[in-house]
Amino acid sequence: MSCYKCFDLVREIMNDPRSGSGKSERLRYFEKEVFSRRINQKDRLIYTIYEALQEIDVSSCRGHYD
Repeated sequence: MSCYKCFDLVREIMNDPRSGSGKSERLRYFEKEVFSRRINQKDRLIYTIYEALQEIDVSSCRGHYD
């Protein structure tokens, strides 16, 4: 089930990387624009926005504390 949620979040991120479902939140203490969105209660999708390249890099799709 969370696999489908993950694909839905990626589709949303492609349209608007800074807001949307999954409780989008910018992570502090990073020089780059790194965001987190909830997949479920335990897992998060973590990604970096590269505005100049119009690119998104998904760095994690696992547990919040892994």
